Amino acid sequence: MRENDIKKVAIYLRKSRGDKNKEKDILSKHRLKLVEYAEEKKWEYVIYQEEITSVKVCININF
Repeated sequence: MRENDIKKVAIYLRKSRGDKNKEKDILSKHRLKLVEYAEEKKWEYVIYQEEITSVKVCININF
């Protein structure tokens, strides 16, 4: 797939555990840059953003 073939994208914003004190600032900066890029490319986009902090989850799957 070539870049010109892309019409729709998802923007996923995720909090990093290492950035706890600056989460809002960093997410805002990431959102701004990614939206600017998508609009520059004339892509339709949907923004997904984590609303809660990460939680360690363990899953055991036996086959």
